[in-house]
Amino acid sequence: MSIMYHGAIIHVLDLSVEQPVISKGNLDIYDENEKFITRHVMNLFENNYVSPAQFKEESQMLDLIVDYEDDKFLETSKRLATRFYNYMSRNGNIPSGDLLVVQFIKEEVKYMAILKLNYKEEFSHYINPNNGLGGVTELIKHKAIFPSSRQSITEAVLVDLDTRQLRVLDKSKEQYLSDLFEIDMFLSIKEQIQVVEEATFEVIEENFENPTEALSTFKQNVAESIFQSSEIPIKQIIEDTFGNYDKVKEECASRMADYGFHEDNIIINNSRDAKKYTSHKIKTNTGIEIKLPTEMAKDENFIEFITNPDGTISIILKNIGQILSR
Repeated sequence: MSIMYHGAIIHVLDLSVEQPVISKGNLDIYDENEKFITRHVMNLFENNYVSPAQFKEESQMLDLIVDYEDDKFLETSKRLATRFYNYMSRNGNIPSGDLLVVQFIKEEVKYMAILKLNYKEEFSHYINPNNGLGGVTELIKHKAIFPSSRQSITEAVLVDLDTRQLRVLDKSKEQYLSDLFEIDMFLSIKEQIQVVEEATFEVIEENFENPTEALSTFKQNVAESIFQSSEIPIKQIIEDTFGNYDKVKEECASRMADYGFHEDNIIINNSRDAKKYTSHKIKTNTGIEIKLPTEMAKDENFIEFITNPDGTISIILKNIGQILSR
């Protein structure tokens, strides 16, 4: 989807200096840096790790955003950068970086994106003319390199300027954005999927002597649903997985509720997540691992699980035409 930028500003939040380096004007947006900005902004709409959030009523950041107007974009970004820097100074574990503040319109909705570009250290060459030899190429370490457009940033906030609703990406070690912005964050899509998986896997392990078939059925149902409709209809998945096992279905719903999950559907922003469900890994207590396509994991033409009289399990792999050693 196209994005129309109305402004972009970068402020330097380098803790090695005593104060933020505040930009006095907007960033010139041209083809190359527009691609860089757009890739990171679009990630906030597509990344399944992004959490929906809302400002708390007493949030000072909310007051700052509410007072925001187009002609005060620069001043608003300065105040954001100052708050960011002061918070970083009080909490010494947050790395230095630049703060990129962007205002734009997407699908007729006005947004502000606040992206923290943490520094990386990279080596480059340097021509030293003062070493007595008339110029020698040396290595120099740059300590303020941005993540590339293909690398994910770890901290960002996207604000819908009409509804004041937020989308928050916080994969930092400190998990500090909810505190800094004084917001309530909700489960991201990734976290919702993890809750459903953990609850379902636990119930299967507790109720099935050989859980492999039920686990494979669950994974296949999830993958097919994501591929077909970009969503996971929870009740339908549970119904298709457990069929007539009413007690198991009830336990699964109860376990999810215990984990604080009450949604009927999970809408998937990125269907690439379905790929993880297309294979199934079996790991034994003896250290043997078998990875196979999910649909084969419950097909006795390819694999069979036999429970021995002593309680151990034997696995038979069938119809193998060739074995490759890697």
